[in-house]
Amino acid sequence: MHSGEEIFKRLYYFYLHYDIINQLIILKYWLIYFFYDRIIISGEIMKYAIIGAGKLGCSIGIALKNKGYIPVGVYSKSEGSQKSLCDKLNIVSDNTYLGVVKDADLIFITVADSQIKSVSEQIAEMLSKDLVSEKIFFHCSGASTSDILYDIARISGIVASLHPIQTFPDRDTGWRNLSHIYFGFEGDERAKVVADKIVDVLDSRLLTINKDDKAIYHAAACILSNYTVALADTAGRLFASIGIDAKEGVDALMPLLRTTVSNIDNYGVNHSISGPISRGDIDTIKGHIMAMSEKGLNCIDVYKTVGKKMVELVCENSLIDDELKKKMNNLME
Repeated sequence: MHSGEEIFKRLYYFYLHYDIINQLIILKYWLIYFFYDRIIISGEIMKYAIIGAGKLGCSIGIALKNKGYIPVGVYSKSEGSQKSLCDKLNIVSDNTYLGVVKDADLIFITVADSQIKSVSEQIAEMLSKDLVSEKIFFHCSGASTSDILYDIARISGIVASLHPIQTFPDRDTGWRNLSHIYFGFEGDERAKVVADKIVDVLDSRLLTINKDDKAIYHAAACILSNYTVALADTAGRLFASIGIDAKEGVDALMPLLRTTVSNIDNYGVNHSISGPISRGDIDTIKGHIMAMSEKGLNCIDVYKTVGKKMVELVCENSLIDDELKKKMNNLME
């Protein structure tokens, strides 16, 4: 099989020596080969398998198939989930580690974090070194490092973590959320070459994380994603305390939330600051705290904890003076 570079050279030669019609035909095939060069390693389109057929496994499986990668196996503890993903990928696969690994170049381990180490141990125990050697194993946990795949690495598998910084609503449409995002990578440099190609073909970007920093990286993602859900619940409970349905209250706030997110995306955090703390409006803050206290709501701690961070951010941007900062912080105690 000719290398991508040789194909380009041949197409370019013929391009220079043909008329405009044939040049357009050659250009078409040039573009086709350029696309496939993004998913080819060592002259072959890469084949992949999925271990764990939940929302993330289905999302990755479908997204890669749509981009030209070849699915060859799915494993799941649930026979129903395994068959469902196989049907989505239009493949037939033995629901065993051997059936998944033997024909794959890439294996994505998309099980729950608590199960990753067990999967690695079982693969190392059940499969031979010859079968695993030089294959690339990605786990997709945001919190765990590639060390959790130690047992696979011990029998010469190439291991890394490739974590999509995204949330996935379901098994059927989640694949759409894998484009135009960031992925966190940590692990073997040989796997990074492949990760770069995967992320590129998904029109996304790669963040390389130091192993010792993985927990901090994941904490940042949790604060912005998971804690936003908790804050929405808190806001809903505040509405419920004044007789407005909690869901309707959250619905009423969604345009505000979307605009805030859009502002952060377009202008950055420091240019998206608003609200009474940024204006130094002590009386309004006092009124919030007093009203929640009178109703005996347990949301006050959340309000004060996040409020302290907002005071810090406002001060960093010189929006209030030191005297107001002291008064604000006293209110948040």
